[in-house]
Amino acid sequence: MHRNFKKSNRDYFSKNKIVIIVFAVFLIVGIVFGAVLGFKTNFEFTGYTEFSVRVGSEYNENVIDEISNIVNSYGGDFDTASVYDQGDDTRIVIRYTNDLADDKKSEISTAIVTRLSLTESDISEQVRVSPTIKSMDYVYTACAILLLIVVATIFAYFRYNGASAISVILSTVLGTLAFMSLGTILRLTIGASYFAMLVALNMLIIYANFTIFEEIRATSWLQNEDYESALSAGMKSSKFRLCAISIAILIVGLLFAIFAPSAIKYVALNVMFIAVVVLFVALYIVPFVWSVFITHCKKPKLSIKVSSGDVEEKEEK
Repeated sequence: MHRNFKKSNRDYFSKNKIVIIVFAVFLIVGIVFGAVLGFKTNFEFTGYTEFSVRVGSEYNENVIDEISNIVNSYGGDFDTASVYDQGDDTRIVIRYTNDLADDKKSEISTAIVTRLSLTESDISEQVRVSPTIKSMDYVYTACAILLLIVVATIFAYFRYNGASAISVILSTVLGTLAFMSLGTILRLTIGASYFAMLVALNMLIIYANFTIFEEIRATSWLQNEDYESALSAGMKSSKFRLCAISIAILIVGLLFAIFAPSAIKYVALNVMFIAVVVLFVALYIVPFVWSVFITHCKKPKLSIKVSSGDVEEKEEK
């Protein structure tokens, strides 16, 4: 297989070159941000310090903001807060991700007592908690995604062709990088749900590949080798379904943002990112990869009967 772009279907690239170039620049920026700044992870990845504040019936929505400001002002990297409403015994559980010295912890507690007019007994001891995500969780997630891609690639190769198999590999890789780049560029906090989101993202990208290739397979491209027409027809037939799936995912993300507890609001952003990335990969990356590699892959078997005589002309694989 020779990656000679001059012999490939250039029409698709010429029509969408601005989008593809912008996407390439976006990936480079995201990779640079990730390499220099790293991911902004929450307590599930880094561990956390936890304590609770009993605010009783005086609780209101501004209390958490006041406590978070106090924690940050004394060097604590405030992460999240959970409210446990028990009538007159409402408690707020505070988590911050770094481990402060004992004198700083004492200053935080004193400042909270003073500002909220509480007693020292209303503030619990600040305890350091280990990360809830272990190193093996990374390994399990990577293995799950890799196995998913391998199985999908083998299926695509035998059902469609080599270009389809390459598209599955490259689109999942580029989609994963795009998803991670969004998080690093926007400096969003990443939690435990991120692993599940990565697996779901790759499943949806693979589904998008198969949806497009099934439509391409149903066209007449096997007979006339008009790859550009086949690609256009396949995309036109599958676009509505892919857009509908992305809209459904966006709605789920919005529901998370509206109704989910504040401690897992970041799940909503991950869900909405999936919708954006999957739709972009399906509408631009998959057809681009397919159009580039289709002319360099082994051709499907064609069988053409010649009307004059009994000669049957066949094109080999």
